[in-house]
Amino acid sequence: MRAAGVLVALLLALVAPARAQLIAPGKLSQAHADLAGITKCTLCHELHHKGISPPLCLACHKPLSRRIQAGKGFHASLAEKDCAACHREHFGRNFALVRLDTATFDHGRTGWRLEGRHRSTSCRDCHKAALVTAPDVRSFAGEHGALGRTYLGLSTECRSCHASDSPHAGQFQGRSCQECHTAKGWKDTSGFDHDRTAFKLTGAHLRLACGKCHTSTPRRGGKPPLVRYRGVSTECATCHEKDSPHGGQFRGRSCADCHDGTRWKPAASFNHDRARFRLTGKHRDLRCAQCHSSARGTGGKRIVRYRGIAFASCGSCHQDPHHGAMRKECAACHSTGGWSLLDRSSLKGSFDHATTGFVLKGRHATVACAACHDARRASRLEGIHIRFVRGTESHTFPRPQAAKCQACHEDAHEGAFVHRPDGGACDACHREDAWVPATFDAARHNRETRFPLKGAHVAVPCRSCHEKDGAAHPTFRLGSVTCRSCHEASNPHGNQFTGRACSDCHTVASFHIESFDHSKTRFPLDGAHRDAPCSACHHTERTKGGRLMVRYRPLGTECKDCHGGAA
Repeated sequence: MRAAGVLVALLLALVAPARAQLIAPGKLSQAHADLAGITKCTLCHELHHKGISPPLCLACHKPLSRRIQAGKGFHASLAEKDCAACHREHFGRNFALVRLDTATFDHGRTGWRLEGRHRSTSCRDCHKAALVTAPDVRSFAGEHGALGRTYLGLSTECRSCHASDSPHAGQFQGRSCQECHTAKGWKDTSGFDHDRTAFKLTGAHLRLACGKCHTSTPRRGGKPPLVRYRGVSTECATCHEKDSPHGGQFRGRSCADCHDGTRWKPAASFNHDRARFRLTGKHRDLRCAQCHSSARGTGGKRIVRYRGIAFASCGSCHQDPHHGAMRKECAACHSTGGWSLLDRSSLKGSFDHATTGFVLKGRHATVACAACHDARRASRLEGIHIRFVRGTESHTFPRPQAAKCQACHEDAHEGAFVHRPDGGACDACHREDAWVPATFDAARHNRETRFPLKGAHVAVPCRSCHEKDGAAHPTFRLGSVTCRSCHEASNPHGNQFTGRACSDCHTVASFHIESFDHSKTRFPLDGAHRDAPCSACHHTERTKGGRLMVRYRPLGTECKDCHGGAA
């Protein structure tokens, strides 16, 4: 009996631990610590059923239950409905109920696929207590101290996470961030189309950086600067007033009346024909600044003058190049097609050159005006316009001296005739029909000069005597009228007859000596010598200077000097 009692006691001792193990297999996790105790087992377990009961789990985890019922979130996508398949209990207080492999987890199963920059974001960068927005999750998790551990309750709205780093500060309430931004990054605004705004970008505006129009303002608390997108004026002056060159000259007018978005200069939409001064001819080719000058205004800002410009007459802009010689308005002779494009029919009917004191005759009647009235060509000065002369007065070159030819024509004779009673007047020898031929003939040469033309000189061209080496014009001021002054270059005698006159042997009829009297020399010709040619005794030789010369002096008069023989 005693042995049997011991055996029963031993069996009871062995059965007690096994029963305890069956009823309480291990300590619950910290999250479920308040469910410990044999009286609370049925909160998670159903009698006569192995394992935990998913309905009982969801009865407690109501936020998760509502999402599964709505078919939303990760748990709704699971085919396995046994909570214990993933969440194990009774392994101690420090055992983690949620054991998530973040490296392999497919976030798309939650109903929100990670894209762009979200792929590289840490889970807890988003799943943190501050960003849990669902009221039921905040209440449930907050009650159980699990706000920092839960993965439920986040909004899929961008601003729910990014409100703190948004530069918009409520400017786009009711608008979705995805309308402009993508998950690639905030700066990727490829989804934004400015054409959908009140200001469509065109021309140069397409190339502008956003910050040029949308300025930023610093904010406190470490928030990013506030960028102004709403309430930005679409008036050009709002942005361009500081660089406007008009200085308030067009108040009340829209910039778009003249400018477009392509560029400020030139004003593509501006039509000068709508202004009070219509551009025609050469005026169309002018740069605006040639009429619309600029100056420094208040604050040092450069202002271009567009209003108040005088244009009633040509003289408002153009200096009178005629110095009052032409009393009429410029348009009486000129057109905007160009100053040189004179209306000759108008000139013929309104301008008589004889009134200037110089009647146009001969070649003067057909010569172009600029041939006489071109100050630039005559004076070699650039930038001086043609100037007409009133009477005999002038303020520019050429300066008429009464009606003398020298007022326009250079004296080609270098003052050779100024000593004459007429002062060397050109018309004493020349005509207005042409300079050449001159009226100065051989008869006048014989009467008026100190060298009358005789013999062969009558047929000699003027330039043969009156031409200076290298000179553009002939010279008439001759220093000497001796034969040598003209014929020295062709003199075959050298210095053999120094002191003798050429006329002792030659005549002006010809240089060739027809009948030279040899008897007047030291060797009179007789016998066969009379028939001998001159060159038989007077040989041609070359001087030291390389010039050809006929030897006349000295020559021997002995027979042997020419014929040789014994001494």
